[in-house]
Amino acid sequence: MGSTDDTPLLPGDWGNVDQERTRILDARRRQAQHDQARSLVGEFEEWMQELEDEPDEISATSRTVRELLRLKDEELDSPDPLDWSEEMITQLVTEVVPRRKPAGLNAPKDAARDLLQFVTFLQSAKRWRKSFVDGERMRMRLIHLAHPDPEDWGPGIRLT
Repeated sequence: MGSTDDTPLLPGDWGNVDQERTRILDARRRQAQHDQARSLVGEFEEWMQELEDEPDEISATSRTVRELLRLKDEELDSPDPLDWSEEMITQLVTEVVPRRKPAGLNAPKDAARDLLQFVTFLQSAKRWRKSFVDGERMRMRLIHLAHPDPEDWGPGIRLT
């Protein structure tokens, strides 16, 4: 016969309950991280508006960042929009973007340029989880990926 809601669990059923609870908690955690990512992109857009960026540029950059956050989640199994490492950024820009070829990104350096703005926003909004030095290292890595030729870096920028 089928079970009912008041049927007691047998000792062997506890593993299934634990697995289901783990699955539900993981789904809730991922949803919270996706919600946080959407909120951060909104804050990022407001930050770019304060810098008086052009509306078309703001739209294109935020679209790229949303796509990169999605790829970071799907390809690198890292849904947390505040969790970044130099290796993760490098892999996302140099491997994932060329392989997946997201719409609107003509080259990995375009992804690096827009991600550089997002990392700069995270630092300036004090949302960066790493120390300031790590954030600067990320920015330098992204500058290098966005502008592989040091002559394009601009004054005062050096990779250390």
